[in-house]
Amino acid sequence: MKTRFAAFAGTVRRLVGFFKCLTGHHAFEVTQALSPQSCRIACRRCNRVFAMNEDVRVVVPWDREFHRMYESHGVKIRYKDWEFRKPNASVSISGGEPGYAPREC
Repeated sequence: MKTRFAAFAGTVRRLVGFFKCLTGHHAFEVTQALSPQSCRIACRRCNRVFAMNEDVRVVVPWDREFHRMYESHGVKIRYKDWEFRKPNASVSISGGEPGYAPREC
């Protein structure tokens, strides 16, 4: 009986987390400081990655343009192993878009 309840509670918890992320209430974590004013943040629930600028107070989805821009300015982008992974997937996707792999410096 306890195992059924635990499985049900886990499912409900994931569903609530899904709806929180869907409505924009992500569980953000700073994954890398890129400059004194900007950083890369990610949501631990849905594993989406965003770029954040504190001067302008804007959060936008991280994509290959941000990667290339910061790399061209000499910032080494370090991805965590869980970033860009589908929430329940065992293999991570190596960038936000198909066919995109970040370049190792």
